[in-house]
Amino acid sequence: MGLASLILSIIGIMCCISIIFAPIGVVLTLIGLILGIVDTVKKGKTGEKRGVSVTGLVLNAVFLVILLVESLIVIIGFGLAIFNKTVDTTDSGMTNRIYSNSYDYDEDIISNSISSNIGNILASGNTLDQLQSKDEISGNRFIGKYEDSLLDLKRDGTFLYYRDKDDLTDNYYEGTYEVYQGEDAVEYITTELVSYGVTEQELRAFFTRNTGEMSVDNFYCLVLNNQTCIINGENTIDTPVATPYYGFYLEDQNLFRIVNMNTASYVYFEKDV
Repeated sequence: MGLASLILSIIGIMCCISIIFAPIGVVLTLIGLILGIVDTVKKGKTGEKRGVSVTGLVLNAVFLVILLVESLIVIIGFGLAIFNKTVDTTDSGMTNRIYSNSYDYDEDIISNSISSNIGNILASGNTLDQLQSKDEISGNRFIGKYEDSLLDLKRDGTFLYYRDKDDLTDNYYEGTYEVYQGEDAVEYITTELVSYGVTEQELRAFFTRNTGEMSVDNFYCLVLNNQTCIINGENTIDTPVATPYYGFYLEDQNLFRIVNMNTASYVYFEKDV
């Protein structure tokens, strides 16, 4: 038993080298420690030499402590990895981008960051019937809930976006728009807008958690394609670029609650009924 204890202590040394095998090493060195203790006590009673037994006992005791520490590190590491993955799925994704009730909107975005709020036109030429026939967005006017903007989505597939609904002669943007609803919105965001990092898994998880007024049925993706931006009477658009939004239309409140995917800021519109 003394020799077996010593051999197990040598295996314990090898397990100490690789932290991955630390849990296995704990079991082996524990067995070696027990064998060393039993053999040392037994030989002490008979008067036999106990050098091998004591050496195995001591080495196993030392390596057992080291391996227990390494095993604890492994357990904590796996625990943190699982925790971080869970937090990323439930807290940071769609929840932070849509479900939060906080309002994060920069009043100067429209006037000073044109390309971040309204994209340039991509010449789709779609009419309302070609876009969506049953959605609640196309062909309607929306007033900014927290500012004086006006978004006019015309029935012919073009739009006008005014900074001030009371001044329709300046500070506005125009172009075409695209509307995707429900499953079409999910598919468009996760395939055509994949660079924005919104995954289908993330969207599905959000719909599952919110089965009330925010579901896949009233989920929208609105893409504004801008060609003209008039600021102080001059067109400031040079390079075409699109700006997508996604969010929900709450019919009972006539509220279109969306997120600008370029700036990650919320925009709240009330339908002009």
